[in-house]
Amino acid sequence: MTKDTSLGPVPTMSLLAFTSGFVDSLSFIALFGLFAAHVTGNMIQVIVDMVDIVQGHGPLEAKRARLKRLGPMLLAFIAGTLMGAVGYIAVGFYSLLVPIVAVVGLAMRVRPHTVPA
Repeated sequence: MTKDTSLGPVPTMSLLAFTSGFVDSLSFIALFGLFAAHVTGNMIQVIVDMVDIVQGHGPLEAKRARLKRLGPMLLAFIAGTLMGAVGYIAVGFYSLLVPIVAVVGLAMRVRPHTVPA
């Protein structure tokens, strides 16, 4: 007989929600108003900007600048989801240690900053 070591659905989802909220608040502050974990809005913004650039709508330089900021973050999110899935298959929920350590490391490096003009 194996011992059940799962946290259960509510504590697990709470932990994931906490981590997501932590990442969102830290990224919003450190990245001048950009969300890292709130990917839906960022994904929509990237798609709208790409369509606008292709069709020549609106202030194109501002849209290109926003794509330069959001593009790498979305690629990192996709890589994180792939690594999270592989990590979960390999070691289960212990794979959460990777993003927790990464967030703590980033939080320790964040310095006060000024918003660029």
